[in-house]
Amino acid sequence: MGARLSRLEQPMEFDPKGIELITGCFHKVVTRMRVPSSSDGSNDLIELVVYKGVLGRSEVLVECGKGDFKDRMTALWSPHPNIVRLLGFCTSPFLHALVMPLEKRGCLKGMVLDGSLGWKQRVKIIKGLALALDHLHDARNVLGFQVLHLGVRLENVWVAEDYTPKLAGFHSCKIRRSKKSISGTGSQEDLEIISKQDCEGVTDKMDVLGFGFLVLEITSGRELQSNPEEMIQLADQKLAIERWIDPRIRGVPEMEARRMIQMSMLCLQSNPEARPSMGKLVSLLGL
Repeated sequence: MGARLSRLEQPMEFDPKGIELITGCFHKVVTRMRVPSSSDGSNDLIELVVYKGVLGRSEVLVECGKGDFKDRMTALWSPHPNIVRLLGFCTSPFLHALVMPLEKRGCLKGMVLDGSLGWKQRVKIIKGLALALDHLHDARNVLGFQVLHLGVRLENVWVAEDYTPKLAGFHSCKIRRSKKSISGTGSQEDLEIISKQDCEGVTDKMDVLGFGFLVLEITSGRELQSNPEEMIQLADQKLAIERWIDPRIRGVPEMEARRMIQMSMLCLQSNPEARPSMGKLVSLLGL
C-alpha cells in the first residue's frame, strides 16, 4: 500500500469490541449516509454511519458499515499532511470501520458559508487541497497507483486548528493501478488503458473539476456545486473577478485573487482533456 510505515505510524487494527469501546457502544451518531457498497461499478448502496468517539485522549470519528472498505483503506494508508489520517480500522466479517481524528475546527463547509475565514486562511486551504490531490493522483509514481477521490466538495474537507485542510470523504474513491505497479514495467499509456477498464472511463480530470468548484466556493463564500452545468457556463463567460470574491473579506490582494480565479476557470472547462493536471495546478500555485 505504498511506502513502508514505521510501527508508530501504522494504523491500528481493532476487533468489533474495540470499535464498540471507542464509540461508547455506538452512542453518538454524527451522520448517516448512503454510499457505494464497493468500487467495482456496482450501483448497490449501503448505509454508512459516522460516530463520535474517543481514542486515548483524543476525539475521533468512526465510519462504520458493512461494505468494501478496501479502496478507502488503500487511499488513506500512506500519510499526507493534507489528507485525513487513518488511525485504525476493523475488517471483521461483522463490522467494517475506519477510525480518523476529529479535527479541531470541524468541517470546511460551515467556515466558508459563515464567512469566518480570512483571505490568507482561504489561500492556505486551497494550496493544501491542491497538494493532497496531487499526492493522490501520483504523477511521480510514489504510491504506485492513483487514487481518484471523486468527491471533492466542501463537506469532505476538515480543518485543523492551524487551518491546515484535511481531505476526507473517500466514500466514492477508485484506485487506478498501472501495469508498472503490477509487473514492474509499463507507461502512462498503460495506466490510461487500465483506468478505462477498471474505472469505466472515470479520470483524474473529474477531481480537477471538483477542485475548480472548491476554489470558487472558498473564495466567494458560497456553495456552488448544486448546479455544475450552470457553473461551467458561467466560467466560460469569464465574469468579473469581483463576482467570485467574498465581500465579507477585507484586504484581498487583487493580483493573487485574480490568479486564483483564473486557475479555477481552467479547471472548469467543459472539455475534460483541456483541464490541467493537479501537478500543473500545484506549479501555478507556486508550490
